[in-house]
Amino acid sequence: MRIILPVRSFSQTRPSCPSRSFRKPDATIYFLRRAYSAKTSSSNFSYRISASFSAKQNPLDFTRNLYFHDPVPGSSSVAPGTTSLSAQKRKQKRYKSGQDAFFVSTVPENSSIAFGVLDGVGGWTESGIDPADFSHGLSERMGEYSSSYTTAVAGKLQREKLLSPKPLDILQYGYDAVQKDRTINAGGSTACIGVATKTGSLNVANLGDSGYAHLSPLRICHLSTPQTHAFNTPYQLSKIPPWMKQQIRLFGNEPFAETPAKSETSTHNLSHGDVFVFATDGLWDNLSGDEVLRIISGVMLRSGAWRVDTEGAVSVSDEGLAASILERAPGADELGEGVLDLSTMLAMAILREAKECSLNKRRDGPFAKEAKKAYPMEDWGGGKPDDICAVVGVVVQEDSVS
Repeated sequence: MRIILPVRSFSQTRPSCPSRSFRKPDATIYFLRRAYSAKTSSSNFSYRISASFSAKQNPLDFTRNLYFHDPVPGSSSVAPGTTSLSAQKRKQKRYKSGQDAFFVSTVPENSSIAFGVLDGVGGWTESGIDPADFSHGLSERMGEYSSSYTTAVAGKLQREKLLSPKPLDILQYGYDAVQKDRTINAGGSTACIGVATKTGSLNVANLGDSGYAHLSPLRICHLSTPQTHAFNTPYQLSKIPPWMKQQIRLFGNEPFAETPAKSETSTHNLSHGDVFVFATDGLWDNLSGDEVLRIISGVMLRSGAWRVDTEGAVSVSDEGLAASILERAPGADELGEGVLDLSTMLAMAILREAKECSLNKRRDGPFAKEAKKAYPMEDWGGGKPDDICAVVGVVVQEDSVS
């Protein structure tokens, strides 16, 4: 029997150094300066959230590759009762995202939004394991946990204070549930989990090389850095059967199997009109942070949600953003409807660009550039085909659009 370490499997190798740069955006693409606004302590925030996804082997299909979240309390991308279904039925209900997975859930009572993206570790296929079972199983359990949090899970004190679940707690719950699930024999996944609260905070737990960006007009407020052990080996949650652990140790090795406690946690203050992007490495390996900002900025400016004043400053347009989210943004007809929600337009735009770049053999993306630095003797170039999954949110300060 072949013994493997449960690590990421690619057709080519991947450098361990971060591919997301913190360079200043290209001044030729953007405008002269950014206008700033502050939120007050009494601000009440809501979020428009969409997901886009595409399996590596499938062509892009926006009739099947999109999810728009209805923020009704208790709603979720995970259908009620999903985790009680048989393994076969759960597979049939999965989104067509390959080994990548996602969830978006509204927390009851306080209407915070919990969401996340996960990337199944492809190396498990060499042991006859479908990596999608772990990543999708984990996302399903986190989605159900979040959508029933305050009424069925949280303690009395938390319910009275209407506290939001912490991303690390959500991840821990899902991880523990998958470890106990006998229908999931083994597997591994990266995870990037967020909770956007009614007070305008974005809480994050990130493990591995999926990642996220927090964007404001003309600015990358934050861009996450991948967690890796070494080249081609991201931090990863794993479920490893006892027999496999024993065989690996016979060779003097230890499996890569992080717990949620290894996640990098952070909190970010959101402002009206900001955008956040959570995505698997299928996006970040093909698009830099600057390129994601350029794509998002283009959609926000065309929709009128962001505007340029007479002095060249870019800021949020209350009227334009209100029209985009309440009346639905004009200008997109890919689905034959003529109009789409602003968050859906953003999710479509970055998925389309990432997919095209992944298949472009002449354009070096972030992965190719880092691979050339790490292995200058290898003939690497072009994009990196992979599953791609992204969750995109637009921040709305309710008293600014009412």
